[in-house]
Amino acid sequence: MSRLVSQNPFIALLAFASRPGASLSSLRTLTLMGSGVWMHISFWKCAECMDGLRKLHLRGKASWQPILSKELLAKMTCDSEASSCGTEPSDAMAGLTPAESMARRPLFPLLTTLKVEFEDKLPTPTLQNALDDMVASRSEARSVNGWVVARLANVEVKTVQKV
Repeated sequence: MSRLVSQNPFIALLAFASRPGASLSSLRTLTLMGSGVWMHISFWKCAECMDGLRKLHLRGKASWQPILSKELLAKMTCDSEASSCGTEPSDAMAGLTPAESMARRPLFPLLTTLKVEFEDKLPTPTLQNALDDMVASRSEARSVNGWVVARLANVEVKTVQKV
């Protein structure tokens, strides 16, 4: 198990979150360093429970196993065209069940700070466009599918030298 956890720390985080009384929703700051670990299914399960996250810092490669994926950015994007979000004022008015509401909620709704550091090069134009769309969709605080989504006020994207 320890080798598995060292390869994928989200397994341990999921184990913690599954304990009675434990909750990832109270997590406020998350820093992820490496490449590709958050594209794993266990990260997605953890991320969907991090409704209170306010600061996210990602550092890794832009090329091989990127630190950001189009799928992650799509789940964070809050507009009517995104598959995970919409613009209806409330799920009850839209006729959504609680399960449908959870599936359509934006990822990290209270996020106000995003720092992304690429260790090799900037992202591809396609990924950069997805990042720009996500940031633009969160330029103002609003309600999305009954979820309060905070304004993403601080965004920093840069390349850095690997230490």
